[in-house]
Formats: sequence, C-alpha cells, structure tokens
Amino acid sequence: MILAVAGFLIMNGQIGIGVVMSVGNLSGTVTNYSKSVANSLILLNATGKLLEKYGKITDESKVADGEEVTAFESKLELKNLAVAFPDGQKIEYPEIVIEKGKKHAIIGDSGSGKSTLINLLVGNKQDYEGEILLDGKDYKGINRKYLPHVMSVIMQFPYLFKETVEENLTLGRKISPDIFDKSIRIACADDFVFNKLDTVYDKNLS
Repeated sequence: MILAVAGFLIMNGQIGIGVVMSVGNLSGTVTNYSKSVANSLILLNATGKLLEKYGKITDESKVADGEEVTAFESKLELKNLAVAFPDGQKIEYPEIVIEKGKKHAIIGDSGSGKSTLINLLVGNKQDYEGEILLDGKDYKGINRKYLPHVMSVIMQFPYLFKETVEENLTLGRKISPDIFDKSIRIACADDFVFNKLDTVYDKNLS
C-alpha cells in the first residue's frame, strides 16, 4: 500500500525518488531501533528477576548464622510441618520423607501449599511450625547461604539470557564439561539438550 502511494506521488511529480529513499532509510532505522529496544527490554526483565532473587539471597546470608552444609547425603524429612498466614489460613503438611536418588511428585489443588513448600525448602520462607530435617539436621540451624549448594528450583516460566545454553544453566559459574554433561544426564535432559538444540556451548540463544 505504501509503495503504491509513493509510486503514484512520484509519477505525478509531487515527490522525488530521493525523498522516498530517505523515508525508506528512516523507516528501516526506526524498525531496527524498535527491535533493539524490544530485545533490550527482554534482557533487562530477565536480569532484573535474577538480581531480585540474588539480592534476597545475599542480604539474608549476611545475617544468617548456622551450620555449613554442602551436600545432600541421604534424605529430607518433614515432621509436623505447618505454615500460618496473616489471614488466618493454616496449611498443615503430612509426614514426608524425600530420599536421595528417588523421584517424588508433589500434587494438590491450587492453594494447597505446593509453592509454599518449595519456598520453605529453598529457604525463602522461614516462618513455620514443625521440623524440616536435611540428613537429620534442623533447617533452622543451617546457614541459609549454603542451601543453594543442595537445593535448587527450576521455575515454570524461566527467564533465558541471550547467551549459550551452557551459560544459561551455569549462570556464569565455571564448571568442567564433564560435570556439566553429567548434570544434564542426571536431570534426564540430555536428549533434548544434546540432540534437539543446535548447539550447547558456542551459539547464543536468540
């Protein structure tokens, strides 16, 4: 439509070809700039979410005392665990034992406490009744800054950086290729990562 109008105006001598070319160049510049801004906003959004979480971890670790824990050896136990909310609601959990090397599924209706339980396990929430025991050690006696060594979460809607698959998964930490590949296999993601993605180490995600 735009080309048709421009052609009509040129044929009638109302504008010159130079004007059309200038407008075309300007439109291309604006379009490219808009794409660049959109990509920057996506990256800024992803970075902001990560820094927000990182800030919580670093701020809390400055005041957290307790035992150093660097490995998950045997099992995670929940005993008489309950969480109360300001609106009077209270979630009570059954006795749960999560053993190392086994797969466990946590299911329940919306609002039944699944996300709250995850926040408890990663240390984001500490106001609870009962006990959470990691290899027999009370969670409340563990320094929270060490929890990321033994507990991590992959969110339902992750944010991807315009970096390689490896850098998105390691978040800048230096990990040997052998350990990285082994971790992918343990997570049962090796078929997707190594067989269905174009590249893992060299090409940035678009």
